[in-house]
Parts: sequence; structure tokens; C-alpha cells
Amino acid sequence: MKPFLERFVVLVWFAVCATTPALAAAGYVPMATAPLLSLISFVVVVTTMLLVSSCVLLHYETLRLLSLLLLRFHGKRRRRILVLVFALLALAVAEIWIFGFGYDLLLNCDGYGALHGPTMQTDGLLDYVYFSASIYTTLGLGDFVPSGSIRFFVGMEALVGFTLISWSAAFTFLEMERFWRDSTAQRHRVAYGSAPRRDDEV
Repeated sequence: MKPFLERFVVLVWFAVCATTPALAAAGYVPMATAPLLSLISFVVVVTTMLLVSSCVLLHYETLRLLSLLLLRFHGKRRRRILVLVFALLALAVAEIWIFGFGYDLLLNCDGYGALHGPTMQTDGLLDYVYFSASIYTTLGLGDFVPSGSIRFFVGMEALVGFTLISWSAAFTFLEMERFWRDSTAQRHRVAYGSAPRRDDEV
């Protein structure tokens, strides 16, 4: 097995040496001289990781507090669901704005890229928030196109948005399942003549 691996490595090495002049002539930068991570890319990656971590922690803590808050609405099922839905919508909006501020921070500095859209280039915070919403929800309207190092930030927001929306959907499903179970129990009590509790008041 070892001689086979040695021959394979030598073969790949000769292939790289043979194609490097052709790639250089075509304008490609050889891997030996290409920087692994420029300063601008490093700043984009670090900023992305900080904002991603902030959104994930915010999401987790909000869901944890919601699970405790909803216990206080025991016996008030409709109010519990309404509080849950509005809280999750507010949470999603907050996370979209966090990424929007990230775009505003990076794109107002030279070298980090740009967003090209109907007005050629965006320069307003609301434009960045709108773009963030379309990426976070994976809507992808395509009216704004990123260029430069900011594309890494954009791709990570799409992944985070999809994950966090799925997390919220799972949390909502569990709460709705509890809602349906309570409703079934209430109908069962009414059908068999038990005194109904007032557990469906708003």
C-alpha cells in the first residue's frame, strides 16, 4: 500500500509542475504564492463568526426564556400561542438587523466588497437590512448581488438563517402539539359531562 501512495504523490507532483506554467500564462496565481488568508478576509471571517455566535446565543436564550414564560400562561392556550409567534417574529427581525449592521460595518470600509443593485450600489442601512432579510430567509430575490470578500458573510448568514428558522419552527410545533393535546382533553371532558375548565380564554 505504501509504494502505491508514494507513486500517487509523485504522479500528482509531476502533474502540478507540468500545468503550473500554463496556469500562470492564463493568469492564475500558483498555490505556492497565493496568500492563505488576507487581512481583509481575516476581518470578514472574524466578524462573521462573532455575529453568528451572537445570533445563535440570542436565539437559544430567547427560546429558553420563552419556555419559562409560556408556563405562566397555563390554562390560556390562545394567548400562549400568540405570545410565542410574536416573540419568534421579533427575534427573527432582531437577528436580521444584527446582520444588517454587520453589512453596514463592513461595506462602509474600503476593500471588503460591495452590494450591486438597482441603484448600482447600496449605501443605506435600510438597504443592508433588506438584503439581510432576503438572505436570512433564503428568499434570494437577486436584486442585490454581493461582490468581494463580503460573499463569505452572505453565505454564512443564509446557513444561519435557515438553521434558526428551522429551530423556531420546531419549537412552535412542540408548543402547538401541547395546544392540540390540551384542546383534545378539553373536548373529552365536555363530551363526558365533566365541568369544563376555562382554559381557552384569550
